[in-house]
Amino acid sequence: MVNNERNYFSIKGGFLFLIVILFILGCFHKEELKKDQVRVVEDRKRVPLIHPIINLEVIEISGTGTVIVKKGKVLIRKGKREPLLEIKLGNKVEFEDIIKTEERAEVEIDFGDKKVIKITENREIYFKKSE
Repeated sequence: MVNNERNYFSIKGGFLFLIVILFILGCFHKEELKKDQVRVVEDRKRVPLIHPIINLEVIEISGTGTVIVKKGKVLIRKGKREPLLEIKLGNKVEFEDIIKTEERAEVEIDFGDKKVIKITENREIYFKKSE
């Protein structure tokens, strides 16, 4: 009887040790991207920054982006005094541009270095130069 109890506790202890090791390894696991993968940054997961004067959401960018995906009606204003025009695949997005998405519309903009910004429906975003 004592031998069976010893076996039971050694097996139970072994499983407990294995679970602890797997938990520790999981905490230190880092997701690595392969060279051909692109990470899509969903901008609504962060708290939006609102421009104090024009009252629009602001995304800071460090360079020019290119429209790579467009679904539905998406408009762009190039500069502050220009009219809103329908955006097309391949259009460039630069500092001070404003992108507006209508209902059931979305757009993805590639800024290089595996940074793609996805803007979902009913949004109006102002692109500001990152400091």
